[in-house]
Amino acid sequence: MRRLTSTISLLILAAAVGCKDQLVVENVNNPDRDRALARPTDVENLVAGQFRVLNNAMWSTGGIQPQLGVMGMESFSTNANFGMGVRSGVPRALVDNSRGNPADTYTTWLALNQAARAEALALSKLNQLSFTFFPASEAQRQRDRAFAYFAMGMAQGWVAMMFDSGPVITPNDDLEAPNLMVGYDSLMRVALVALDTAIAAAKLTPAGANGFPIPNSTAWIPTPAAFSLTGGAAGNFVRLVRSYQARFRAGVARTPAERGAVNWAAVIADAQNGVTADFQVIMNNVSGGWFYNPMQASTFQSWHQEWQLMVGMADTSGGYDTWLGTARQNKVPFVVLTRDTRFPTGLTRPAQNAASGCTTGTTCVPPAGNYFRNRLAGQDVAVDGLFFSYYDFQRFQAYFDANQNGTLPQIARSELDLLMAEGYIRTGNFPLAMTQINISRGAHGLPALVGFATINDLIPGTGCIPRVPVGVRSAAPDTPTATACGNIMEAMKWEKRLETAFISPGAWYFDARGWGDLPFNTPVQFPVPYTELDSRGEAIYSVPTTVAGAILGTAVERLTNSSSNYGLGTP
Repeated sequence: MRRLTSTISLLILAAAVGCKDQLVVENVNNPDRDRALARPTDVENLVAGQFRVLNNAMWSTGGIQPQLGVMGMESFSTNANFGMGVRSGVPRALVDNSRGNPADTYTTWLALNQAARAEALALSKLNQLSFTFFPASEAQRQRDRAFAYFAMGMAQGWVAMMFDSGPVITPNDDLEAPNLMVGYDSLMRVALVALDTAIAAAKLTPAGANGFPIPNSTAWIPTPAAFSLTGGAAGNFVRLVRSYQARFRAGVARTPAERGAVNWAAVIADAQNGVTADFQVIMNNVSGGWFYNPMQASTFQSWHQEWQLMVGMADTSGGYDTWLGTARQNKVPFVVLTRDTRFPTGLTRPAQNAASGCTTGTTCVPPAGNYFRNRLAGQDVAVDGLFFSYYDFQRFQAYFDANQNGTLPQIARSELDLLMAEGYIRTGNFPLAMTQINISRGAHGLPALVGFATINDLIPGTGCIPRVPVGVRSAAPDTPTATACGNIMEAMKWEKRLETAFISPGAWYFDARGWGDLPFNTPVQFPVPYTELDSRGEAIYSVPTTVAGAILGTAVERLTNSSSNYGLGTP
């Protein structure tokens, strides 16, 4: 049994148990949690603000997200800021958890556990049958219970996704009692139970004022009017919770074996009954306190560019094969020619610059539908040839240009479609898998998948997308020397990567570790931060590079097992 000492001590409510001096004189300047939550409005205010805490914790540049981006090949930067430099290189480095290490993880850890604790405190009140609002409203109590369990489950789910272990936090906790620390798999089960409880509360339809929908405000969740978080079994709130459950069930896996053992029937059911359109939040980092800022992409090139290894999979010109077959020290970027409309059109770099809206200055004005831009040559930041490309993510450029204010998706419906597709592939239902994959393929200029009956069937045609690295590397640090058309699993992966890029924190990293696609020896989780271990009086430990990593097999092995790091790294 271990104590969550530092998390408790820094609660935003200062909800510590009041101390009494030796004369048993109560110190009213140090309120206990009962006084801090004395009024029903105090409880509700505590409930309302925690999803914003979660959002900001997961997207903070000072947290883990920038590290996840470069580890998952979603972005590349050698900047020392936010741990990107130490996490981006290949060969990989261990997760150094020593005191004063240069890559912070405690900011994210602390905020998530604070949010879980805050909701648990609120639920300790809301779960009392005697608790009442004024005027009395059971509908309001159940709405607040549903939201509190949702945010608490989300907080613990994100901890389980990233860290090797975490504290179990429940509404029944005594702040003076120890919190049990459990492994990530057990913690995820705790999180899913909380989310199930949120669903059960939302399905109730008691009478009373101020029930569902969840208030559409910066204090709760500011959503467009078209996405009201309504209650009931088929309401948008339940659909939203189930969407996150689908993401968590699949994403918590650390290895291909764990990913294969996921309860895919549950993932499919959750995704099928998830949000019917993109779940969007109105970001307002000036007055509303909502922000999204992953590695400052689209603001300055040393902060971000796309890996050539990844965007090259869209190429149909043969340039990708040439690039792969070139020794690492001699690799140079090339123009990706593709029918995928998420990339700019044009046969040359100047043509693609123009198609990306990049003509003068440093700001591009991309056309709708483009996810990536080919930047102006003067903006290039040359790095190791393994990573250096002409391309940046720019789907949300308008948001950045508006001083990081605007409406952005937090869960894309396409993510759920592709989770269903993966489940269907893993359970052998290839017709339904093709149907789900073809939704986004068809929307972006790619031909529909047809006739796939086994995992060994390949996308036909010389212009197949994606093309993936196969074969033998010319030397240990280099990439393979050839490509092949992808199978249905690779087609699903391609769509999943492009459709979730910079929407879900760490999306590429969480998927790639379960697919076996991370560069060899990439750590698959983070240790409990040293600050927390110090507060518990426990030994500090780091996560070595030997805990995970896939080695490239033959083309047949790679396509059959769908477990490969595309030859990236040195075994």
